[in-house]
Amino acid sequence: MIKTVKLKKSIAAILCIAIPLQLSGCWDYHEVEMYSIVSGVAIDKGQNGYKYHLTIEYLDINGKVEESQTKPLTVETDGDTIFDAERAALKKSGKKFYFSNCKIMIVSKELAAEGIKPLLDWFIRDAEIRITLEIIVSKEETAGEILRFKAKSQEANSFQIADMLNEASSYYAWDHSLQLYEIVNILNTPGENLSLPGIHIKDDEGGPALELTANSVFKNGKLVGWLSSEQNEYYMFAKDKIQGGVIVMGLTPDNKDMALEIFKSQTKVTPIVNGQNVTIKIDVETAAGYAEENTSQNYLDKYGIGTIENCADRTVKNGILGVIASVKKQYGSDIFGFGKTVYEKYPAVWEKLQKSGGNVFDKLNFEVNTNVSIKNTALALKKGGD
Repeated sequence: MIKTVKLKKSIAAILCIAIPLQLSGCWDYHEVEMYSIVSGVAIDKGQNGYKYHLTIEYLDINGKVEESQTKPLTVETDGDTIFDAERAALKKSGKKFYFSNCKIMIVSKELAAEGIKPLLDWFIRDAEIRITLEIIVSKEETAGEILRFKAKSQEANSFQIADMLNEASSYYAWDHSLQLYEIVNILNTPGENLSLPGIHIKDDEGGPALELTANSVFKNGKLVGWLSSEQNEYYMFAKDKIQGGVIVMGLTPDNKDMALEIFKSQTKVTPIVNGQNVTIKIDVETAAGYAEENTSQNYLDKYGIGTIENCADRTVKNGILGVIASVKKQYGSDIFGFGKTVYEKYPAVWEKLQKSGGNVFDKLNFEVNTNVSIKNTALALKKGGD
């Protein structure tokens, strides 16, 4: 009986301590007005003897949060490390920077050519920064001028760039953006090299504007070149990153008077080992619609849908083989991750290829099989099918 009473008293005491802890709110809560909310950061070579020059885009928040009007501002600073430069910026902003909303990191082509890995260390270690941060390379002379660019809209440039990357991958079958954790994984994985989207300031008739460019090519963590616009699309096919977009084609390789809208596409990459030979088998299944025929002829009636599908198969196949051959010859960089598939499935074969000297990518053979199915012809018919 006495033991039961003591047990009840002990439980009551524990509950009395535990309940107030649940009502105490967030232990690390701070008012948002106390911070400068970072939307993006650009990294260039340092000035005045420093190693790095940072351009930080942040939101200026005034008044109560629910009534606040925000406008993007930039501050520039230098340091011998990224963290050193970020802290030095406090002298100019007056508020601590809050990085949890940081969407974009822009790296200068000059620093990217020296090696991107050292630039990522602070970002991957800091608890505030999200590992979903997206990284792109500036094709302008500096990365900072991308954030300093005055867009027509009042939206922060970093948020605009994040939207552009999302739309490009969803609708244009073009830019393959990577997040911080994915980039770190690639840099530490055998058999795959990095490829990041680019950005520049384009002069249009309506005035200058930010525009994404084709992907960059890295080798051993260093920027070595760029894909062309056409190569970029077929690189997406090889990487199984097609979510939408257009296949421009013709009845012959030289013509481009038809357009197919991509509904869905899936690419399967399989390494096949046959004695001393390693072949990368690439199978592409694509569902599309016949979106446009830019000619006075009626190709569908004249040649049939099967012929159009065969032309699309040839276009995609040649495009994939073309970008592989070009990147292999020009850069020797496996941005496709084909070597990674060998490393994961046949580690002993991978090790043997490495020990035999030379670039493993150069030793791989390729077989591409494509199957483009046209699901509709986008023709409007009268009611009743007349």
